[in-house]
Amino acid sequence: MARGKSSKFIKVLTSKDTELIKQLSRTGVSTSEQIKKHIGLSDERITKLANSNFISITKEVVEGKTRNIIKLNDKGKKYAREELAVTFFPRVQSNHLYHDIKLTEMYFRLPNDVKETWRSENEIVLSLYSENINLDNCVDATVIIDGETVGIESIGNTYTDDIIATKHEIATTILGCSRIISA
Repeated sequence: MARGKSSKFIKVLTSKDTELIKQLSRTGVSTSEQIKKHIGLSDERITKLANSNFISITKEVVEGKTRNIIKLNDKGKKYAREELAVTFFPRVQSNHLYHDIKLTEMYFRLPNDVKETWRSENEIVLSLYSENINLDNCVDATVIIDGETVGIESIGNTYTDDIIATKHEIATTILGCSRIISA
């Protein structure tokens, strides 16, 4: 029996689709290579998610290499809010893609239970702002590992020793991080 023509759109979100939406709601960006390697989605499935307006795919040159950059679209954010109880989304800036891709790689290397405790920089800064603490600088994320708050920092190309020291100081004194994982 012959199969009908495959749809360009998704009909049902799979657990892998949901894993991608969850990851993008935490780190903001991913490359198609990272998605294939760490989540196991095919290029065809990634394209269908884009056609269905859950994600966007743009070609960007990062560190001299053209990459497919994946971000959440409004429909993906709506799904994350309604189905995954996401309240904060990270900021993504096109001039910081190398940094953000490194941060995403750090995220993927964490155990699943630790990923569930991920708080993005934007979430941290906004929650502290509501407590009248105004930060200009902060670690990229925090997670809980063995009951301890741990800072996550992707070192950007333009970071000075002073910037790194300030981020570490904020992480330990204001956020209560026992240590910082950086790359």
